[in-house]
Amino acid sequence: MFKAAFLTAKENLQMELISELWETQLPISLQNLMLKHQLSKSALLRQLHQLAPLLHQEQLVLVFTNQTVQLDHTPEQSFQIFYLKYLQKTDLFQILRLSLMQPGLSVAALSQRLHMGTATLYRRIHYLNQSILNEFQLQYQQGELVGSELQIRYFYEQFILAFAQDQVGDRQLFGYTNVTADQDVLTAIERFIQDDLSEISRGKIRTLWPFIACDEMRGSGPISAPLVRTKRLPGLLNWCAQHSIGP
Repeated sequence: MFKAAFLTAKENLQMELISELWETQLPISLQNLMLKHQLSKSALLRQLHQLAPLLHQEQLVLVFTNQTVQLDHTPEQSFQIFYLKYLQKTDLFQILRLSLMQPGLSVAALSQRLHMGTATLYRRIHYLNQSILNEFQLQYQQGELVGSELQIRYFYEQFILAFAQDQVGDRQLFGYTNVTADQDVLTAIERFIQDDLSEISRGKIRTLWPFIACDEMRGSGPISAPLVRTKRLPGLLNWCAQHSIGP
């Protein structure tokens, strides 16, 4: 549900169509898709053709006949990875990504970055506040998240875990390139919570650490173990305490 909330009704429809085509791996009747999604033929084709550039970027091809459509893909290609990349191009994702990378952007600057009119941007921000951030007791205001420090860090934890896949790519996507959680950091966390971390927890921390742990240290190099004790990390450390024991 967290990911789906980032999509507009139109974007949800497009992903439903691609998901059906991906899973079937065979030609699907245009008539069946029209009936299922209550679309005219022209509306259905318009939705599919609008996806063509993104599909082309991922070396995916829609094959049409007069009566059917088929998505041509290989077994190695994953719908989940495609879906994640699609989500990362949405307006809401980009607004939140910029709030993490460049907090405090003005509406004018954000509109320019997103190639979006201010009226549309205000509608997106209103939806973001009501449909996503309100659940975390946060609001997006003046280019950044407003609320308790703990909730802000908890939200970014959920945001990163929902969208992160490849760690190197994620660091570039979210603006961190030289920050790692080495063994000393993991050991320091274990001492702090007085418990051993499971391998699952260690993996999650390695993913989260570059993005959550060093708001105040952007660009200053790798994090050392003493920072676990000296920096404000209530969100991450609270998460560690709750998730330290696992399979």
